[in-house]
Amino acid sequence: SLPPFARAGDRMEARAVIHNQTDADHEVQVTLKAPAPAQLDNDEKRLTIPAHTTRAVVFPIEFIGTGRIYATWQAQAVNEADLADAMQSAITVRPAAPLLRELRFISTDAAEVSLLEDFDPQLLEGQGMLTLRLSNSRLLELGESADYLLKYPYGCVEQTSSSLLPWLMLNDLPMIRRTPAEREKAIKHGVRRLLGMQTSSGGLGYWPGERSPDFWGTAYGGLALALAKENGIAVPGRALDRIAKFLSRNLRNRDGDYLGDQALAVYTLTLMGRAEPAYHEVLYKNRNKLRPGERALLALAILLHQGSDDRVPELLRNPNPKKNDFEQRFGGDERTLAMRLLAWTRYRHDAPAVEKLVEQLIAARHEGHWRTTQGNAWSLLALTEYIRRVEAGARVSGGTIKWRGQEKPFKLDPKTGLATLTFDDAHDLKLKDLILSKTAGQRLYAQVKLEVTPANPITVRQNRGFSVRRVYERVNGDGSVDKGGNWEVGDLVRVTLHVDTMEYNGYVVIDDPLPAAFEGVNQEFATRAVSGGQTRGNWWSNHSEMRADRALFFRNHLPSGSYTLRYLARVRAAGETIAPATKVEAMYRPSRHGLSAGRKVTTQSIQ
Repeated sequence: SLPPFARAGDRMEARAVIHNQTDADHEVQVTLKAPAPAQLDNDEKRLTIPAHTTRAVVFPIEFIGTGRIYATWQAQAVNEADLADAMQSAITVRPAAPLLRELRFISTDAAEVSLLEDFDPQLLEGQGMLTLRLSNSRLLELGESADYLLKYPYGCVEQTSSSLLPWLMLNDLPMIRRTPAEREKAIKHGVRRLLGMQTSSGGLGYWPGERSPDFWGTAYGGLALALAKENGIAVPGRALDRIAKFLSRNLRNRDGDYLGDQALAVYTLTLMGRAEPAYHEVLYKNRNKLRPGERALLALAILLHQGSDDRVPELLRNPNPKKNDFEQRFGGDERTLAMRLLAWTRYRHDAPAVEKLVEQLIAARHEGHWRTTQGNAWSLLALTEYIRRVEAGARVSGGTIKWRGQEKPFKLDPKTGLATLTFDDAHDLKLKDLILSKTAGQRLYAQVKLEVTPANPITVRQNRGFSVRRVYERVNGDGSVDKGGNWEVGDLVRVTLHVDTMEYNGYVVIDDPLPAAFEGVNQEFATRAVSGGQTRGNWWSNHSEMRADRALFFRNHLPSGSYTLRYLARVRAAGETIAPATKVEAMYRPSRHGLSAGRKVTTQSIQ
């Protein structure tokens, strides 16, 4: 047996149990074949198994890289050719710590330019891989944003809706290489997950399983479903009708504090073909209470329903209203910039304000994307619309890349306008090691991604808005706990997370990776497993998930204070494994986060 996952640097016991069902003793040769990145001290052992008994054989195995491994076990009686058995184990080996990663975008009209300017010298000196993407369109600049949404690991109504958008826009995103079958599967999954959050009222809950609808979440989820239907996806008409009726009904039950949510709702209803022109006018009269992004949504609803009128330019004028925490729940200004760009592009794509907003939005990126699902989703919608309406003129068709002095010609694909070059020997790089040459005077866009393996996967604690500390304790048979030390297979472990924050935070996730030697215990049974309520703390979750390799806990609103969260795990394998750092993060302000210290966990077989 092997656990379902491991991390690079783990050293574990691979164990096989062999049963002799015959009436005679047999000498048995046991072989384990495990390809790289696994490494075995010895792949073959012999042992004698008496009649009708069971014996275990252990192979120490070390994981020195990452990837999917298929290990093959074989057991063969030495003197009996007919007595044999075999099986296969699959295991995924993941990085013990995130790769160090840096991304740069370059747009140039010059004949020659170095593409390694401004990179962190520490990364240039590291060992890793460099990926270069070249394009004659700004579409290239949306690749990281789409990739961020496609890989986002959590799944509330907002995140599910945002992650659905790149799949709907795949024809506009040639740099995202997915097959039609992958697209169909992903869209069906996203639509099904959103509809699975629909409550008896017709509205959508914010998290799966919630019974109470969330007005903003319903408006945003309804927007994603309306766009899916617009793109030819089969969305049940009755479900959309119930969402539309919920939004229309609840427009009439909101007070002034929710005007921004009403602006999103009227835009969604217009996309659904259920425009509420009376509420366009109500919100327009209250426009000075709306923030710039909300004014843009109202302008979009008016443009979509009846075309431009005098209200649209007034709404797109950018006053300087006050901000509050409620508006900032999704973090940063990128979302607002994107909403304004989308509205301006549909109103007058040749207006000077459009280019100014594009420049501001591009400048607001971090590592090639806009940091949050909301920032990326609206930026994707806005820039795709801009590129459709604005891009034209002479295009670059090819050129030359000099990599460490060796010339490599490239040619952009005539259909997609893209070319990709990968260099897997990126180490000790100098500025002159990556030079682009092309025809002068024509604009070319380049994306340079450098990924380097960190020297030490064991991280130290970091406090960037959150302090988090993790403690492992053994749970004894009588329900008491102790610090443990000599962990054995089968031991029950109490995991305690101590979290401190000095400020109020909205939409927070605690992401606690498990060492490969542990498996999480279903939270439904956690409080029954330890006497005295010792799995409880003062943290409570709006939503939680126990996955094979981690435990996740979510809070929609987290006031300042100190919190304790506890859950249970069980030791399932022997060896020395890495427990990566616990991460606490404000999902829509990812710069506000905290890391616990990473550590190694040593476990052993039952003595």
